[in-house]
Amino acid sequence: MDHSSDSESVLVVSSEPGGDGARVFTVLGPEAGETFLLPSDLATEADLVRAMEGRGYRLTMVGGGSRIDEIRRFYFRKTPESGEMAPVFPL
Repeated sequence: MDHSSDSESVLVVSSEPGGDGARVFTVLGPEAGETFLLPSDLATEADLVRAMEGRGYRLTMVGGGSRIDEIRRFYFRKTPESGEMAPVFPL
C-alpha cells in the first residue's frame, strides 16, 4: 500500500527548551516539498498549535518526553481543502 500522499500531508515540528521558559520550534518534515516557515514569535506549545490551526493543520499526535526540559515532536496533518476535518485518533 502506498502511503506517500499520507506522509506528504503530515508536518513534524520539534519543541525544545529555550531561554526564559520559552520553547524553540524547528520544522523536521516532510523532507520533500517547499520550506515551511513558522512564525518567529512563538513562545509556547499552545502558540504553536494555534498558529498551525490558523494555517489549516490539525494536531494529530505529540511524541517525546513530558518534562519541560525534554524535546517533544508535534505531528500535524493538513486538513482537506473541502473544509472537512481530517480524521483524528479516538481518545
